[in-house]
Amino acid sequence: MRNQLTTKLKNRNGASLMLALLVFLICALCGSVVLAAGSAAAGRISGIKESSQNQYSLTSAAQVFQDELNDAQYTYSAEENTKGSVTPAGGVLNNVLVYLCDSVSNNQKTATTTAQLTVTNEESGLLNAKVNIEITMKTDYSITAVFQLDGNTYNKVTLTADGVPYDKKVQDTDIPLSVTWANPVIAVGDGE
Repeated sequence: MRNQLTTKLKNRNGASLMLALLVFLICALCGSVVLAAGSAAAGRISGIKESSQNQYSLTSAAQVFQDELNDAQYTYSAEENTKGSVTPAGGVLNNVLVYLCDSVSNNQKTATTTAQLTVTNEESGLLNAKVNIEITMKTDYSITAVFQLDGNTYNKVTLTADGVPYDKKVQDTDIPLSVTWANPVIAVGDGE
C-alpha cells in the first residue's frame, strides 16, 4: 500500500492538464484587466466630448454678446418715463443693455440682471443648449457677463468689457449722453 501511494504521488499523468489550466487562468485575468481599462477610457472620452460641447455652446453665446457689444452704443434719454436706446437696434440683448444702462444712469449704482439664450448647432440642429447669462453693469458702465448652461454649474464662460462714456454729460449731472464698450474679452474657465 505504501508503494502504491508513492507511485501515485510520483505519477506525471495529468500534469500538463494542470499547467494548461494555469496558463488559461493567467490569460483570462490579463484579458479582463485590459477590457476593464478599455471601458474606463471609453467612459472618460465620452465625458470629454460632452464637456467640449458645453464649452462650445457657452463660448458661442459669449461671442454673440461680444459681437453685439463691439457695435453697440447706448444713448441716454433725459425725458421722464422714456428709456434710453441701444444702436444698432434689433440685437439679441438690446433690451437687456437698455435695462442695465437705464438702471445705472438713473440710480447711479451697480445693476444686475439675467437673460437666457438658446444655442443651436447650425450643422445638425440637434444641440439646443439653454445658456443662462448673469450680466452685471457697474457704475462706470463696465460689464461682466457670466454664461452657464441651464442646470450645469461646472462649466462657465465670462465676458468682460470696459464702459467708455462719451465726454459730454447730461446737463447738471454725471450721466454720460452715450456709452460704448471697448475690448470685450471672453475667458473660459471652470466654475467653483
